Formats: sequence, structure tokens, C-alpha cells
Amino acid sequence: MRALAPPDRALFPRLQQGNLMKIELQKLKVVASLSQETTAYTAVIVVNGVPAFHAENRGHGAADAFYPMQSYDGPDLGAINDWLKANEPPLGPFEPDPSKRAAFDRGSACDLELFVMRWIAKADATRKLSRVLKSNIVAIGAGGELVKFKAQPTAAAIEGLKASNPTDVIVNDAAPDVFARALGAYAGIGQEAEEVYSRQRENRLTHADACWLRAENRRGKKTCPDLARYLDDFIAADEARFATFQAERAAQRRASA
Repeated sequence: MRALAPPDRALFPRLQQGNLMKIELQKLKVVASLSQETTAYTAVIVVNGVPAFHAENRGHGAADAFYPMQSYDGPDLGAINDWLKANEPPLGPFEPDPSKRAAFDRGSACDLELFVMRWIAKADATRKLSRVLKSNIVAIGAGGELVKFKAQPTAAAIEGLKASNPTDVIVNDAAPDVFARALGAYAGIGQEAEEVYSRQRENRLTHADACWLRAENRRGKKTCPDLARYLDDFIAADEARFATFQAERAAQRRASA
């Protein structure tokens, strides 16, 4: 059983905003030997500073289990999932090409199970990258790529690389925001929102994307009416398409009964 320290809060910028729900994992332990179809783990879910749920997955493909603490009287699992759906980026579709995408392939809104999965991935990547930084100088290149040098991360070696590679950003002993960028380049960590924006730019939105973007637009200091109308229309059209799909499936089941 391997305990994973929580990642730096810079990796979770939304959790630092006082007007939003603060959700954290504590006492996280991942059991690699039991992780088969899913990641086997145990953890405590802390909501707004209060231990709220015992969480676990036994690694055999079942969904995560969340058991409320007896003394917890904060937001229930449904309220937490509703908040995550509106505030955390969704998971993308199975099929990237919308022209080939099935009607049921609508992306997945963030819920507590997805949030836990992302937290574990960030904690694991943080541990691995931190280990690399102890033995090598690592930099973010001009193109955003991560570059690992064979040099030991001594002060002299770091200064020498800064002088010879002025466009590179050295990750060793850098500020938390630089480490967060390095995690993105290292393992795609923290890129969920950018993936949604990329699908938006490329006209590949899903229903889950559009719902999250609409919530983001409404939260802004100044909403964009054109974007609001576009997203409302997109969501309505997608829901109509999905309703048609469900009706057709129901008719097929009745016909084959």
C-alpha cells in the first residue's frame, strides 16, 4: 500500500477560491497490487475543511464507494456532484470527430469519482516528477515541451543552463506555477479546461462541454450574450438529438420484446 502526499494547491486553482466549495483528498493510499480494472485506493474526502466521506475502490472495476462520516452535516454527495459538474471541466468524448460521434457519446460531467481519479493522477505525477528533479535538471522548452538534462541539479549547473538556454524555464526549485506547467507537459496534468477550449475552437463540443462552458460564462464578471445564446442553442439541439435516440432505442426494445 503506497501513500501519496497531496499535490501542491497551485495544481488545483479552483480550490483556492473562497467563494467556491473546497474539496480535498486526505490520507490517500493507493494499492497497486490490487489495481486491476480500476485504481484500488482508500482516502478521506474533506469538504470545506471537514472530513465528509470515507472513499474507496477495490480495483475490480466497480464504481468508487463514498461512505458519509457520522458527524458530517455538510453538502451531500448529490450537492457535491452538482457543484463539480458546474465548476470542474468535464471528461471528453470517446470519439473526437463529431460527425462520427454516437448520440450517447456526450462527454462526462465531472463528479466526485472523476475528481478523485484526477487527484490521484496528479498526486502520482507529482511524486514521479519530483523524483526526477532530485537527480536531473528539468526545463520547459520554448515550445512547451519538457526537457530533461543529464546534469545534476546543482546551483552552478542550473545557472550554466540558464545562461546557455535563456528561453528555457528551469523547473528545479521554481515557483509552484512553473511546476504545474511542468506537470502538464510531463503527464497532461491540469489540461482538462484547455482540452474543452480546444474542442470549442475546433467545433467539437460535447453536451458536457457546453454545460460547463455555460456555467463558466455565467460566473464571469461580464457574461458574453453571444456565447450564452450559442451554448443554449447547442445544448437544446443536443438534448433533442439524445431524446430522439432514446425514443428510437425504446421502440426497438418494444419491437423485439
